[in-house]
Amino acid sequence: MKSYAQTTITLLILSVISSVGCQQLTARRRGGVERVAAGDSTLALSAAAAAPTSARLPSDAERGVRAKLRQLASLPVGLKVIHSPNPASARQARRGRWAYYWPYQTTVRAIKGSVRIEEFGALALTEGSWGFSTVTGEPYTPRDFGEWYSCPQAVVPGGGQCSDPKNWSGRDELQESLTRWYFIGVDDRGRRVKGEAVIKHRAVLE
Repeated sequence: MKSYAQTTITLLILSVISSVGCQQLTARRRGGVERVAAGDSTLALSAAAAAPTSARLPSDAERGVRAKLRQLASLPVGLKVIHSPNPASARQARRGRWAYYWPYQTTVRAIKGSVRIEEFGALALTEGSWGFSTVTGEPYTPRDFGEWYSCPQAVVPGGGQCSDPKNWSGRDELQESLTRWYFIGVDDRGRRVKGEAVIKHRAVLE
């Protein structure tokens, strides 16, 4: 039969072993870190590092612009777009959203046969990237084209043209900039075609 002293020493040893085991388990779990034995070495894996990091996902607006640019690149040219004057000079706005605006006329001509406009819009160049810059934040409609360009049924007649004499672009600062107007329509053969042109804004007040 073990003596009292031997029993006490045994209990103390077991207590120390148990305490060390609990501390090791706590250390393994603290901070989301899990330590896995791998042969004679210990591999540290954090929960955050276990999943691969990815680049910032593009926003819906960025995805929309990329899709529109891909669409424009894929379409044949069936319309000729002309801005006048180009470059355009600025004017100071007395009211509205922007401090400055650039007025100009935009004319759309059908190259071969008639073209019915399905949509049109504007893209502004900011820090090297194009982004939508329409007042509504969306493409304009055939009805808008018919009204603004004096073009019944939004149809540009073959060999003819439609013009908006009151087109404009707005900015918060008086600086040189670019706006890219595009037009997408269907010609009389049922093909979807495009027309686009860039208007340059001068950093000069008229």
